[in-house]
Amino acid sequence: MLGEAITHESTPDYDDWGIDTWWNCDQWIEWHKALKSTFGTNEANRIWMEAWNKQGFFDKPLNYCQFKENFNLYLQSQGMEITGVGKVLLLPGKLLSQASDVVDNTASSVKNATSVLQWLLPLSVIGLVVGAGYVAYNKIANE
Repeated sequence: MLGEAITHESTPDYDDWGIDTWWNCDQWIEWHKALKSTFGTNEANRIWMEAWNKQGFFDKPLNYCQFKENFNLYLQSQGMEITGVGKVLLLPGKLLSQASDVVDNTASSVKNATSVLQWLLPLSVIGLVVGAGYVAYNKIANE
């Protein structure tokens, strides 16, 4: 595969055990572009993801490309996302980040509720005082 032009008919060069060659991130992108020009985005994405997911858990492209910004930006622009060992290892951090978002959102909700209570509580007290005054007035007036 080394030195050959990548076309829609190319077969990905996977990372095997030992010293060998494999497609780098740019070659995976090049293949997707060739697939897209032949089959359109949806079919290209399906073919590409099927091939991408055939990689072994520790294959270099699977775990290296996910950290390459241009690779991820390209995939996102095509409506795709990849995962690998690195993203699995980053999962606890992502969960902590999401938990932090929940705490932030909860704090924001409490702040909003407090803001509403600032004017709702005094209005309720005024309503109770007026109501009690009305009842007291009617009681005194009817005696």
